[in-house]
Amino acid sequence: MTFDLVAPILRSGGIPGAMIAIHFNIVAMLPIQLKRLAGSMEPVEVIVTKLNWGVPKDPVILVCENNTGHGTTARKAMRLIRKKYPTAKLYYATVTKAYGGPDKLDGVEEYFYGALTDELFVANAEEMRRKHIRPNTVLFPWEILEEEVSEANKLNGVA
Repeated sequence: MTFDLVAPILRSGGIPGAMIAIHFNIVAMLPIQLKRLAGSMEPVEVIVTKLNWGVPKDPVILVCENNTGHGTTARKAMRLIRKKYPTAKLYYATVTKAYGGPDKLDGVEEYFYGALTDELFVANAEEMRRKHIRPNTVLFPWEILEEEVSEANKLNGVA
């Protein structure tokens, strides 16, 4: 499988997206930055780049994220990409996927993930053992603990 470009969802998807692009020698990058504003669960567009070079008529795009819980940000990124490249084939890769979150995303050819986590706190002991689910919240070296805990609490309805 080859990709014409990588679309990292910034901020945290920038690191795995860049690593994948370097590893597979994919030159074209389409960074997308989304941010949730206070009081809103729907992420808003901060920046979406339009590429002027290296994009074929029907591009194959790998959208990269760091961690996927409910998939809200990923879905928003896909909608923004579809506006710019309506005939693109989209693939999605995330370093970690929250168990209990979506197993597929509409309009995505294939959904890849590296590890399962119990960040939605829905896995029982047997599922955690059998599926090798990492407990609790996973923090990556490029993330800030206080921000990640606050975001997780908001998503899970904790004040």
